[in-house]
Order: sequence, then structure tokens, then C-alpha cells
Amino acid sequence: MNNGDSLALEMLANALNAVTEITAAPPTRLIEDYDSWWLASIKARTQAKKHLEPPRIQQWERALADAINNLSFNEIRKIFPEKIDKKPHEIDSSEFHQDQANHLIHPRLLELEKFKNKEDENLISRLFLNVSGDRSRLHNLVKTINRIAKSKEGRLAYDQHIRHVTKSKNSAAEFIHDLFVRHGSLQVVRLVLCYKNPQDDTKTASIKYEEATDHWTEFRRQLGKIECAYIGKLAHSSVRSYYFHLVLFFPNTATGASVLFNSKDKISALSKTISNQNVEISEIIGSLWKNISLPKKKQEKYRDREPSLSDLAYFYHFNHQPTPPSGLGLVGRRQTKARKDLIEKIINPIFDMDLYMRLIPPKKSIDKKHGDRTYWKGGEERLPLLPAKRGRPRKQKVADPAPKH
Repeated sequence: MNNGDSLALEMLANALNAVTEITAAPPTRLIEDYDSWWLASIKARTQAKKHLEPPRIQQWERALADAINNLSFNEIRKIFPEKIDKKPHEIDSSEFHQDQANHLIHPRLLELEKFKNKEDENLISRLFLNVSGDRSRLHNLVKTINRIAKSKEGRLAYDQHIRHVTKSKNSAAEFIHDLFVRHGSLQVVRLVLCYKNPQDDTKTASIKYEEATDHWTEFRRQLGKIECAYIGKLAHSSVRSYYFHLVLFFPNTATGASVLFNSKDKISALSKTISNQNVEISEIIGSLWKNISLPKKKQEKYRDREPSLSDLAYFYHFNHQPTPPSGLGLVGRRQTKARKDLIEKIINPIFDMDLYMRLIPPKKSIDKKHGDRTYWKGGEERLPLLPAKRGRPRKQKVADPAPKH
């Protein structure tokens, strides 16, 4: 898979960690001390010993400077473009394009982006903390970030951004918890459903939003014929186009043969025998994605499309590893560590992309209320319930003998 967006997200994650540190505990005292030294040095008052040397460089300064130096918002915005930077009521209909995906950066990183772009315009490539001017600019940035973070508008933007990600994570965690409570042990499979370039397998095909969602809708309909529950998440970047994260939950007794039988659709047989049931199941689900046949109404819409969506469909699965990650494969209800890893290492990272660059899919109108969803879950009703517990039968109470009259 193309890792360009992964590197961009890593840069943003490092920057957000540094910014979170200075907003959680604002370094007001150190900045004030540095400002005092700076004013004293300008006035050439070096008699006092405390003014001979600047305050020692702190760890948070190094972390923030390193994050800024390693950031390239020009590259990040190529991967996660921000198509519309106006409020919904300010958008003219001629500016609106249905196929444009929008990416909203984390509010705490917005000032960092402005700062970095301004530095780039002035041909300043790096910040050096041993240079007093660079350190002062860094401190001014910190003051601006903290001032906006404390403002009413800043808190509102932050809460709205975080609420979206937190709500999705909590919803997925509760869904999984209920699955294990109701169904016991489950086989967990993870895939990424995407599209490849027919001319170059190492590159991703450019897919329109409507094409991807039509394909995904039909795939979910076919998935409804299989005994499994699922969590799905839409993602987008310029290097991968539209793609879907998919985590599936099968009964602990599920096999490739049972999935093929329950699918009731023609799926090409696997070319080789696979001993690992999780790998076999993920291969079958991947084949289902690649062999989706759209309904007749949709086929007419894409009649002239060359190549077809099925020809472009591709998938990656994470169970096909010598040592699959903890949380995948057979996971029992009482396996605390595996279930924790399932949430923290598999489910949460799917939504973390929205933490740094939230995807706003193309809307069917410029009306704010008509935005499309990017997260799905379902299928729990298709999984078999655990059998009712049967303990030792209770002793029958013997009725007291009737009193003699």
C-alpha cells in the first residue's frame, strides 16, 4: 500500500502531541523569564548575573521545534486537500463540486499550519533554538495557540472536532463489547477494500465518491447474506483515493466453506488450500469485494465506464501474517488482553485519521444537513447467540402435609 498518507499522518501526530503538551500545561513562567532576559539583553543591561545567559532550553521547546521543522504542509495538503475553506452559507453553487472531498485539520494544528506556511514564504527552512530570534518566534506561536485554545471559539471548534472522533470510537467499542457478551468467542478479520491502477499495481486508481459508495452499498448488501457482524469506515487521500477499512466478526465455528455456502453468490474458488481459517475467510470476503455486480439500475449508470469497478477493486487483509496482530483471529470473551488490543490497536487507529484530518465527504447539496456518513456497523443479529446457561436443577419444595382435622 502507498504509505504517503501514513507518513503525513505521523507528522501531524507528532505535532499534535507537542501542541497538546503546551496547551495542557502552558509554559507561561518560562516564556516570561525569557522575555525578561530578551528585554534586558536589548538594553545591554548585563550587570546582573541572571541576564548573562538565557533560560535553559526546555524539552517542550525541543519537541515543538522538531515537529515544526519536520512538517511540510505543502506535502500534507497535496495528500489531504482542503477544497472548501468557507462556511456553508458562504459557498456559491458554482464553487461546489460533488466529487470533492474536504479534509479539516485538527483545530489545535491550524495555527501551526499558518505559522509554517508563513515561514516557508519567508524562505525560513528551520528553527534553531540557540538563535534568540527563532526562539522568540516559537514563544509567540505558543502564546497564540494558547490564547485561541482558551477562547470561546477555540473551545467550541475543539469540542466539535473531538466529539466526532470520540463518539465514533465509543460507538464501535460498545458495539464490540455487546458482540462478545451475546456471542462469546468470535473470529475477527480485518481488511482494507480499495482500488488499484490497472496500468500499475503499485498505484491507486482514481475513483469518484459516487462510484465508491455505490460499490460499497452493494457490497454491504451482499455481506448481509453472510453470518457475520462488521464495522466499516470510509477514508480518503489523494494517493489512495477512496477506500474502506473493514473489521468483520464471525462465529468461532465459521470456516471458509460455511462462508461460501452462506454467501449464496458465485465467488471464485481459492486457488490454493489455506489451513488458517481466518486467512481463508478474509480471502473469500476480498473476492466478494472484487466480484460485486451492481444492480441493473446502477449498471446503466456505469455502462460506459472503462475499466469497470470490479476490474479496479483490490483488497489487503491483515490476518495473512506469520504472527497476526493481537486482537485478530479467534478472540474469546474472557481474553482481556486480546480484546483490549482489538480496541486500542485495530479499531481506534481506524478513527484516528479523522482526529488529525477529518474527512468531510462530498455533499449532495451545499446544505449542511445533507452530509453523508463515513462509519457503518451492523450484522449483530445474524450471529448465533450463546446457549442459555443450564445449571443443576433446583430441588423441588415438598409441600407441607395438610393438617389433620
